[in-house]
Amino acid sequence: MCFQVGRVARQLISHYNRVLAPLGLTTAQYFVLVAMKPDEAPTMGELSSRTYLDNSTLTPIIDRLERDGWLERMPDPNDRRTTRIQLTSSGLERLPDARQRGDAVENAMRQQLGDPLVDLLTDGLRKVARIEL
Repeated sequence: MCFQVGRVARQLISHYNRVLAPLGLTTAQYFVLVAMKPDEAPTMGELSSRTYLDNSTLTPIIDRLERDGWLERMPDPNDRRTTRIQLTSSGLERLPDARQRGDAVENAMRQQLGDPLVDLLTDGLRKVARIEL
């Protein structure tokens, strides 16, 4: 099972990377962007929890997204030790295109596999993700 899950993950990442490349995004960057909400500024810890990425993985992704104008870091007004992340106006403008491209990958899978199988696979993978060994 582990081999098949890994193989599918690599394939999906490859598909997402291909459709996101014209925007200068990777799959990991895309997943961080879609974890953001337009009207909020989460902390790195909150974003880490949403994306299931640890801070050492998330930091360089945020660095690149900030460099490319998608996100910006800002100090927390209530706690100088905390940094918050928010979408820039440019990021807000470009995010719908990124979402549309990401949705196209999922829609293509749904077309080829059918909604019942995609839903079953998604539910099964959620259950596997919750298993503690």
